[in-house]
Amino acid sequence: MFYRLLVVCDDFGFADARPAILKAQCFPLRDSVTPAQIERWLGALAGKGLIARYRKDEKPYLAVSKWEQRVRSRAKYPSPTDDGCTPIDGQLSDICQTTDGLGKGKGKGKGATSRTSRELKSLLPTDWTPSPTTVERVSREFGLVPEDVHRYVAAFHDVCRARAYRYADFDAAFANCVRQDWPKLRVGKPQQQTVRVDA
Repeated sequence: MFYRLLVVCDDFGFADARPAILKAQCFPLRDSVTPAQIERWLGALAGKGLIARYRKDEKPYLAVSKWEQRVRSRAKYPSPTDDGCTPIDGQLSDICQTTDGLGKGKGKGKGATSRTSRELKSLLPTDWTPSPTTVERVSREFGLVPEDVHRYVAAFHDVCRARAYRYADFDAAFANCVRQDWPKLRVGKPQQQTVRVDA
């Protein structure tokens, strides 16, 4: 039941929780599955914390916990945090923390039961520096010397502050800064070429 729910949820991990609707969506050819069975399965999933059920305007909905789908469209169903939503199983506030998230629990990704994309991202700390691993990687990939790295770090700080950029992973964002050459430090310089040796 749980895996079938993942297919019918919208991009935010929300779904219509009426048993008859879920029977038609999840088990269209299984006459042996009844709405009563689906109601029991939903209760069991909610009891394990895999879903949270809630009601709005007298209609039941559900939100899948730790949703990891990429958001491509607007939510089709009310969010568990919308005004007027009430929990069915009593644990809604414990599981569902967002309205439009992109996340996996407390990480990235996207969903009703994880944090919002804005909550996942934060402004660059003033004392941030890239990790040694990231510095080594971009230096090797682009042939940078330490002075170049310092210039890219300064440019990254300046752009992030000027545009109030928020990121979930500053090292990945910095690597993109170098890759895209934000400050145009490599303009006019010969690009490092990778030599391919065929065995």
